[in-house]
Amino acid sequence: MKQRRQIWLHSLQHGMWPAGLAQHTSAFEADGYTLESLLEAVKQGDEAAMRDLRELKLNLGECRRLIAQTVEEKHQVLTPVK
Repeated sequence: MKQRRQIWLHSLQHGMWPAGLAQHTSAFEADGYTLESLLEAVKQGDEAAMRDLRELKLNLGECRRLIAQTVEEKHQVLTPVK
């Protein structure tokens, strides 16, 4: 589980690939927006995360996909494997 968490937390780019948003990676990097930034926004609620992502020029569908992917990955990382 620790290795899986380290892989996921490695960068925001890892979360963007499965969500089909790799083309936005450079914009996130240029703005200094990290996976930790997104996780903090998600903790505050979907609206906060949506606001951040919209400022980074993602459309609504892209925002929803990245938030859903982040929540799903976070859940998988935190759920013990049986």
